Amino acid sequence: MVFIFGIVFMHLHAWNSHVIPYCKLDEPVSMAISTHQSNRHLKELVLELHNSGGLKLKGQLLLANRQLIETYKKNNFQPLWLNERNRQDLLFIVTHAYYDGLNPEDYHADYIRQNVIKYRGRYNDPYHIAVADIIMSDALLTYRTHLINGKLDQTSLQPMWSDTNAVVKDELLHSLQHHLRNTSLSHWMNNARPHLKRYEELKSLFARYDSIHKGGGHLEKLKYPGSSLKPGDSIPEVSELKKHLIANAYSSLDTTAFFNGELEEAIKDVQILNGIEADGVAGKETYRAINITIKERLDILRVNMERLRWLNNQLPEDYLIVNIASFYLHLVRNDTINHYCRVVVGKDHKQTPTFRANVSYIVFNPTWHIPYSIVSQEILPKLKQDDNFLKDRNMILYQNNTPIDPAKVDFTQYSSHNFPYAIVQQPGSRNALGKVKFMFASPYAIYLHDTPSKSLFNRSERAFSHGCIRVEKPFVLAKLLLNDPYYDLQRINKIVESETTQTIHLKERIPIILIYMTCDDNKNDGRISFYKDIYGRDKRLLEALESKR
Repeated sequence: MVFIFGIVFMHLHAWNSHVIPYCKLDEPVSMAISTHQSNRHLKELVLELHNSGGLKLKGQLLLANRQLIETYKKNNFQPLWLNERNRQDLLFIVTHAYYDGLNPEDYHADYIRQNVIKYRGRYNDPYHIAVADIIMSDALLTYRTHLINGKLDQTSLQPMWSDTNAVVKDELLHSLQHHLRNTSLSHWMNNARPHLKRYEELKSLFARYDSIHKGGGHLEKLKYPGSSLKPGDSIPEVSELKKHLIANAYSSLDTTAFFNGELEEAIKDVQILNGIEADGVAGKETYRAINITIKERLDILRVNMERLRWLNNQLPEDYLIVNIASFYLHLVRNDTINHYCRVVVGKDHKQTPTFRANVSYIVFNPTWHIPYSIVSQEILPKLKQDDNFLKDRNMILYQNNTPIDPAKVDFTQYSSHNFPYAIVQQPGSRNALGKVKFMFASPYAIYLHDTPSKSLFNRSERAFSHGCIRVEKPFVLAKLLLNDPYYDLQRINKIVESETTQTIHLKERIPIILIYMTCDDNKNDGRISFYKDIYGRDKRLLEALESKR
């Protein structure tokens, strides 16, 4: 099916002042009438779309959305895409959706290429003018919505997601006609992308990997030799490792069987790229990273660009951000990283949720009201075996807010289904929350806190908690968040040494964002690193991205 856009009927009394004057006064009346008839078809199609919730036109699925419907209503159901430059720009725009990690066919790319652009000189049927017009509007508005809010509904993929500060953007209505009139669609679409340095970095890296991928070539996965390769080794597996790194463009190396300093530095680069401790030793985790294919890296970049679109550009100048997958916290002030530290996050079966909230106060020497699930499932079995378990850990047993002597309780008669007590741990050196916790409203009873288990911060993978986030340098973070000369580190240490619970409210609440990014900047040099998908979330997100809209 081929297409030509008709010439607009120019009887000015029939047009509103905002209508775009595409035609000339000497154009054939028959063509003007044809375009005038397409207005009637457009109105019918828009109303049908509104009433049905969705239409399939020329094999293209259109879903009812307020932006598209209101745009045509404001334009009195007249064609929007009569200008050829706009149509050419649209084809370029939707084709390049690929480099945002999106599928151009969600935006009717092939239809536009084959039916609107290539054969436009032979297509003048009023109904098909209307069909093509509404398909092109749907393409642009859908793509722009996906750039601003993401293609996917985050809550359907991550049921634990909660965003108390999210603002639903509605920037689509007022300017489509303006940008069509001024042939500035590309500029308008570029402004819709997340204004985040990280998004541009991922997009640029995607283009680079895509170029390598399209260049051809396929490498078999490198078999782990069974034990780590380290500097000084001289075995055939070292030569194979070097060849693999060269083929993957990691480094230019000789291909001898000797593990020299150049290979050690190349391995460190690989480890930094993949969020692994950079020790220069090629262990099992390093081999896993080396064997990630270019196609797999492209998929990782795609899902993480979608995650950045979910942020909806709602990043203030000052905020805390925790990347669960990289096990790092950053404090950003005036768009600059002011502080970062390691964190411990939830185990796979106790996953830390992603959400946005506001840190409002800090509690020094906190008590720990232990969640019932931990009390009944983890502590109760220990109470049955150890009479001094609670006393040794400075814990108090409660029933209906009344302290109970544990020596008078027969714990063997209870199970995880009928345990009638609560347990609170008092401040002290063994308190599981450490000496300070950082509080913000969330539906999950999740917060940041100190921990007595400092050794876990030395692990490369740090998923050990019940969901809360343990902070490596809590006193430094407290000082920075309080942002008050009175509360210097000396003052904070005195408060802690008192072992008296003290709550201090921040002068200004600071937003905190918990995200899950398996591709993010690293602490070593700010370059992009790939991180292990500890909760297995990438696959589900990728499948949803690849599904048709």
